[in-house]
Amino acid sequence: MKGRSSWRPLVAALFLAVVCAGCIPGDGRISPAATGSATGKPTGANPTDGASDPDHTLTCWVPLEGWALPAISSYDDCEIFAEVERRTGIRIVWIHPAPGQETERFNLMIASNELPDMIQQASRYRGGISNGVNDGVYLRLNELIDSTAPNYKWLRERDPEIARGTRDDEGNLCAFYGLSPYEEWTWWGPMLRADWMEELDLGIPVTISDWRQVLTAFRDRKGAEAPLLFPPNGRDWTSLVMSAYDAYDWLYRKDGEVRFGPTQPGMKEYLAEMRQWYAEGLIDRYFAVRDWQQWQQMAINGKSGAFFQSPDTMTSILEPHGLSFVAAPFPVREIGDSIHMRYRGTKVLGQETAITTQCRTPEVAVAWLDFGYGRDGWELYNYGLEGRTHIKNEDGKPMFWEGSIVYHDPDGIPTVNALWRYKLHWGPFLRDEHYANPILVMSEESRRARQFWTESNDGAYSMPPATLLPEEGKREAAISTQISTYVSEMVVKFIMGVEPIDNFENYVAQVEKMGLSEMLAMWQDAVERYDAR
Repeated sequence: MKGRSSWRPLVAALFLAVVCAGCIPGDGRISPAATGSATGKPTGANPTDGASDPDHTLTCWVPLEGWALPAISSYDDCEIFAEVERRTGIRIVWIHPAPGQETERFNLMIASNELPDMIQQASRYRGGISNGVNDGVYLRLNELIDSTAPNYKWLRERDPEIARGTRDDEGNLCAFYGLSPYEEWTWWGPMLRADWMEELDLGIPVTISDWRQVLTAFRDRKGAEAPLLFPPNGRDWTSLVMSAYDAYDWLYRKDGEVRFGPTQPGMKEYLAEMRQWYAEGLIDRYFAVRDWQQWQQMAINGKSGAFFQSPDTMTSILEPHGLSFVAAPFPVREIGDSIHMRYRGTKVLGQETAITTQCRTPEVAVAWLDFGYGRDGWELYNYGLEGRTHIKNEDGKPMFWEGSIVYHDPDGIPTVNALWRYKLHWGPFLRDEHYANPILVMSEESRRARQFWTESNDGAYSMPPATLLPEEGKREAAISTQISTYVSEMVVKFIMGVEPIDNFENYVAQVEKMGLSEMLAMWQDAVERYDAR
């Protein structure tokens, strides 16, 4: 590989190719056609057409999303990256850990001290991404971003929320994050089989009692073996039900105080209710051992009719079989109750990509990453190749159309999977989720559901994207790993009746012994530091 100085002409040319020429108008959409520097935004030239130099190569470790696997086995199979390489002159060698082995492979990679140039999901580092910088594994990127990433820099400077969420408490810029120009709609909520609801003349459930009546009707009148599909650990997807009891599946913040949902008094009430549902056959009796493929089959073969899931996911599962869903509000205990917990989308989306200290050409890595936040990278990553996946409307903005290959994959792969062949769903770039998610565009019900869940619940108890200090991160990781394993085990036992609900206080005491108070204190400090950034 060439020395660092030989990259400077390439990096300078790349700046001109990717510098942001877009703006964000009132509707939250980016306008790729907008130009001009009167507003203080940087301007740039058209992308280069130069072929890649074989020496201009970077390596990137990134886990493949499970939904992508039916369509691609590597990002080499995603057609936009050939175009990104053509435009930037930089080739990426992708390193994908085997599915299910991401954590193990990450830890082995770090321990080997043989690192790629870039690592996506860099916060897997023990103690957090800041700890990776502190330990000399990741680079501190402040000066490089200031000098070499005009698009990312501009987005951070124009939006205080993005600026706050992309630096740590010590002011370090440790990675390039996935960003959004707006708070995305919540992507998870309660849904029911629309045909069953209509056939049985059932009203949309609002309270916990309503839900029990609907699930009982599914069991008795439709013969559903598992009226409500349930998560294997009994809590992840059902945090929407827990919130009715003022509990949650992990950390949340109420009245300025960080709390641990699984030990709240309301958690005992939730577990008692779920224990009753389980005993009555209203939830999947084999939820603890059900894998994802079985889960999907239950959703389409008449064995289940209620789900807490992503509407995009349920659209892709149900629609090929002529089925559809209807969304329900987050359940409450009594009519008129308010809840404030939901999966809340922020403008900083994760998928953080760090540059390692073993990267010999960090300027090139920074410039390549910055491409995803400029006009051309934004269009490629979000919408794919013009004329193949999208066209331009009369205002010059990209849009999917009915005949797009993303909806008609030649191998018959469903859109929810096939989109990974033609675009990216998330990653370190500026995402335009409300308009660039082909399922949201295709499914009006999915779009309405996500918007409804967002607007009907303010998410005020959601944790902000606070970060721990390096010394806190290592300690917290040890505590939280132990607690999470124990909580998941006990929640399943409570629901299945293996452990009596009367032992809940003993369970809470055991979690406390594992260091819960210390963990909460660290996160309380982290949230207060975040608020003060």
